[in-house]
Amino acid sequence: MMSNATQNRKMQAMAEQILVLSEQVASHQATIEKQQRYITQLLERLYGKKSERFDPNQLRFDGMEIEAMDQAAASAEGSAEEGDPAALAPEPQPARKPRGYNRLPPPEHLERNEIVRDLPPEEKQCKECGEALPFIGEDVTERLDCTPMTLFVNRYITKKYGECTCGQGSCGVKTAPVEHALIEKCSAEPGVIATTLVHKFFDHLPFYRQEYMFQRYGVDLSRKTMWDWEWNVSEGLLPLYELMKAEALSPGIALSDDTPVKMVLESGGSREARIWVCLGGEAFEYCVYEFTLNRSQDGPKEFFKAYKGTLVSDAYAGYEPLYEANHDILPSGCWTHTRRYFHKALPSAPQPAAEMIALIRGLYTVERQAVDLSPADRLGLRQQEAVPQMKMIEEWVDGHQNAWLPKSPMGEAQTYITNQWQRLQVYLTDGRVPIDNNAAERAMRPWAIGRKNWMFFFSERGGRAGAVIMSFLQTCRLQGIEPWHYMKDIISRIAGHPSSQLRDLLPHVWKQAHPGAVIHTPA
Repeated sequence: MMSNATQNRKMQAMAEQILVLSEQVASHQATIEKQQRYITQLLERLYGKKSERFDPNQLRFDGMEIEAMDQAAASAEGSAEEGDPAALAPEPQPARKPRGYNRLPPPEHLERNEIVRDLPPEEKQCKECGEALPFIGEDVTERLDCTPMTLFVNRYITKKYGECTCGQGSCGVKTAPVEHALIEKCSAEPGVIATTLVHKFFDHLPFYRQEYMFQRYGVDLSRKTMWDWEWNVSEGLLPLYELMKAEALSPGIALSDDTPVKMVLESGGSREARIWVCLGGEAFEYCVYEFTLNRSQDGPKEFFKAYKGTLVSDAYAGYEPLYEANHDILPSGCWTHTRRYFHKALPSAPQPAAEMIALIRGLYTVERQAVDLSPADRLGLRQQEAVPQMKMIEEWVDGHQNAWLPKSPMGEAQTYITNQWQRLQVYLTDGRVPIDNNAAERAMRPWAIGRKNWMFFFSERGGRAGAVIMSFLQTCRLQGIEPWHYMKDIISRIAGHPSSQLRDLLPHVWKQAHPGAVIHTPA
């Protein structure tokens, strides 16, 4: 028979095995849940709605109460009772006006060509007496029309004059002056060059499609030629680009973000490069892009090395060396990124995630009220309305410390808001600072659309050229400038323009001198 000592040892070994297996099962289960969350998020990206709108009141249908927002609504409204669902009801949205179907009148700024329809002379007379029929009025109908792209050739004839026949002077041969050209010996006018650049970076039409488009009109214009134009124009506009960069950073408030782009390698294959954006100016009307080969800290560190002011960005770790190297920069956080973490946690922890989303929504309610205010008035409203809401958020965060596992969705959200807390409050101290980084994210949309069309850059030189051209075109979009007129004009003038007057070519200065070159948007 087996001794008691042997049985005890076997029992102890089995218990240890059970413990090890239990830990493995728990670890595997955690991994499965984490991977399931990733799969769910990927499926939502592919097939789900992109909006993060969520009404916390829907949890009331499950019998859940959001006490924090009930208290906030009661204190804000004064007359609202605690727990009253109407206190949390979303603000009513104005009814949308039906547009009808293609019945909008053509824009007023377009040229009108009058086409008169009239009766033949014999039908404008009475058949009985022959007298002219009285004119009683007319019906006017307007229809929008267009003509395809018109290509033409400018033939320059330069007059030359020789020596005088008097034999006394030294006049020499005289030739009419020739304008300076940005691209020497180029067979295309600035209008054609501007068209190709606007089509690619504003309308997302890659050069190979433009090549076929020109062929339809009997013009053999290769994509390689257009690439050369792009690079030469970007090189010629570099001084103006640097001046525009300084203009974007001068007010001391800037937004930054980045997005990936593909770059083809000479050895074959491709690599992921990066486009960075700096959105700045008095009303964030300047959009400056920078191309880098990777997402390392060197990109923002070089771009903002001499910057002094507030920088609004996400929590990307690559910005931290910049803040350590430049103490003149005050980092400001993004409440949209914070809310996004809690939105991702809704499936696993609906009640606490909804509570925080509702609290954050209170901050955005204040921002909607302050959208048309001056920076000083906006700061006053934030101090009066948003600061108490921020204290409620702080109390919620402090009351839920260590309530979830660090790797769980709610744990990650809790960690994010805790680590970013000081930066998330910066916007409460300056009325010029936005509550989030959404404007910079919107500035990345042209690249997201463009890389689905032109797909990739062929070299680092091409990436830097694209960033320069896109900076001017998207700044035109922000400032309401028609991009073709602007690009054509600066390409025509930049080569012979005095460096001391370079500021005249900046978009906002140029717009004042060309009030007719604006983007027409529907009312």
